[in-house]
Amino acid sequence: TRVRTEPVGTLEQVLLGPAVSDDGTTNLFGGLRRAMAMTGYSSIKEFQKVEVMVAPAMRTEGKDLQRAQSAGTWT
Repeated sequence: TRVRTEPVGTLEQVLLGPAVSDDGTTNLFGGLRRAMAMTGYSSIKEFQKVEVMVAPAMRTEGKDLQRAQSAGTWT
């Protein structure tokens, strides 16, 4: 299901920063570097093999936005 979103910055800001807020919408590569450093991985190849834990809230993430826009199963 697709929902409409507003741009948060230029492609350069989204990928490289600098981040103007701390909500995780910009500076993708900075976030990736930080996550790798915090978990002790030094290469993308190693990091790709990490086990992922999904929090229960992830299942409902974006549902309010879908409902507000009458998208997905809310149509």
